[in-house]
This record gives sequence, structure tokens and C-alpha cells, in this order.
Amino acid sequence: MSLIIPFGSACRVRQAIENYKGHTGVTHLFDWNLTNFATILYCVKNINIPFVEDEWYDLNEICTTNTRVVAHKEYKFKSAHDFPTHKTYQEYMPIFLEKYNRRKKRLKKLFMNTNVIHLIHFLATDFGDIDRPDPTQVVELYHAIKNINPNHKIHLHILIRPDQEKDEVFDRLAVNKYVHIHYMKRIGEYVENEHFGGANWNWCEIFDNL
Repeated sequence: MSLIIPFGSACRVRQAIENYKGHTGVTHLFDWNLTNFATILYCVKNINIPFVEDEWYDLNEICTTNTRVVAHKEYKFKSAHDFPTHKTYQEYMPIFLEKYNRRKKRLKKLFMNTNVIHLIHFLATDFGDIDRPDPTQVVELYHAIKNINPNHKIHLHILIRPDQEKDEVFDRLAVNKYVHIHYMKRIGEYVENEHFGGANWNWCEIFDNL
């Protein structure tokens, strides 16, 4: 049995997989946050090192939002769904850390699985170069995965948004037989602000063909 797992960079990946499966499941590390590939690489390379409070800060102290947003100090790793607004940052931080360290352990356990695993990474090209991995980072990711499980069957699927033209910059990311580049298609007419959820994109077609 193969598994389809969200692997960044935004909540829309988790939402698309839920819609495809027709049900929810356990929460994985990159389900309900904003990340980029550098963040994912950092987490996988440090899979055995727990998150600590000093790594994070309360973004609401800098700018006001409708939810409490917690962000990593060094990497693009923003959580907008994990902190309840009625709790202070100090009150809830221990629970947040416990939650994210549990998800980190779950990711390691997943990587040690003998099943075929499909990691789905949506490449948010609208944020510029900061979110675009280079081939070296993809190679590093697979070195880190191999250190966890030398016999892995883990495929990385990098999804490119519909209005992004085919480009060798993205094609070069397919550094081995486990990495697949998908140029997404729009189903039907353009929808205003569709990039927030990608509801009219061909997620299901891609998942069907994994």
C-alpha cells in the first residue's frame, strides 16, 4: 500500500489530499503551516533533535493577525493554525512544542516504513527565489532520508502551479528516479484568489497517477 503525505509548502496540500481521500487522518509535520524547501531539509536533517522554545517567536508581537501566528527564527516555518487565540504565547508554547516534536517523530517513523511513500511538495513560485530549491538541496534531502532508511521507497513529487511555464530550472530538480516534477493544470475557468486553495487545479488527476 502506498501513502500520500503532505510535504509543504502550505495548507492547500493537506486540504487537497483530504479532498482526494474523502477523510482526514493523522496530522503530519508540514500539514498546517507555511514552509519552504530549506525548512523541510533542515527538519529532516535534524530529525532526531527536538524543537525548543528558543527557535520560535510570536509573530503577533510584530504584526496583528486574526490568528496567533508562531514563526521560526531562522527558517520559513510559520504556524497559523496551532495556537488558540484565547491562550497566551507563554501558556501554550509547551503544548505547541510537544505537538510539533510528536509530528517530527511521526515523520521519522514514516520514513522508516517499507511501503511506497509519495511526498507532495507544492512549490510556491509566487514568493520568489526564497521558496525555490536547487538540485543540491534535493540531493541533500535524499542523503538525509537514506541515513534514516537506506532501503526507503520514498518518492518526492514537486508540484508547480498552473500559470508557471515549463522551465528547466524546475526540471533539473528531478535529480534521481524518486523525484517527479508535475506542472499542474487548471480545471475550468480561472477563479479569483485561486492560489489560496487551488480548488480548481488537477490535484486528483496527479494523485490518481502516482
